[in-house]
Amino acid sequence: MSLILIAFVYSDKIYHSFSYYYSGELFSKAVVEYIIASIYLFFVLVCLCYLVFSLFKKKKIIFISIIITLFLIFLLVISTAIYSASINYSELPKDKNGAMGIVLGAAVWSINKPSPTLAARVDKAIELAKKGFIDELYFTGGKAPGEITEAEAAYNYYNKKKLSNLKIHMEKKSSSTIQQILFIKNSLLKKRKNIIIISDYYHLARVREICKFYNIKASYVSSDFNLNIFSRFYYAFRESVALAYFWLFGL
Repeated sequence: MSLILIAFVYSDKIYHSFSYYYSGELFSKAVVEYIIASIYLFFVLVCLCYLVFSLFKKKKIIFISIIITLFLIFLLVISTAIYSASINYSELPKDKNGAMGIVLGAAVWSINKPSPTLAARVDKAIELAKKGFIDELYFTGGKAPGEITEAEAAYNYYNKKKLSNLKIHMEKKSSSTIQQILFIKNSLLKKRKNIIIISDYYHLARVREICKFYNIKASYVSSDFNLNIFSRFYYAFRESVALAYFWLFGL
């Protein structure tokens, strides 16, 4: 337990030591915290299983406890994935009174190019603007080492579309989904009550849960970004784990 607490205290230093993109995603402090939380969860469950099985004087208690722990974690991820798959990812307002669209940040690739994920989110925002659903747009997302911010990459991509009828803003400091949602709560909701959050379908389940936790009322719209079957499995698994850890640890 002491080692885990020390790791949390020094997670900022760990983060700055490993600040880079891996597999198209920014390796951030949040990733370090997920690893620490995983270790914590694993040992807590193993200890609980050990205590339960010790009452029955079972042999090979540690081995059985580890197996049961892994099975419980597997069930947690599967349950979260099923829950995520049951959510409706498109909740546009019934009328077109105009809202503030918020494009959540995603990876920036080499030469300051937005990743296909980020580009698809911006494309959806443009589509909503053309249909009259939004009249103001916020790009969010901080900076990766050696690159412009995610918000700036999104804006540059948007600017090439030659649209000038929207008010454009940028938030350039956030490095995680939770930070972006807190920015919406603490800054944007003071200006506009009618907001539409734009991200990808595999991401919006966690976004919705975070917004519910912070009592944020919003509409949610998925981008049209298409994934192959292997990518769908990867992102579904990753987001299921992330959502489970938000429920357990608020990460």
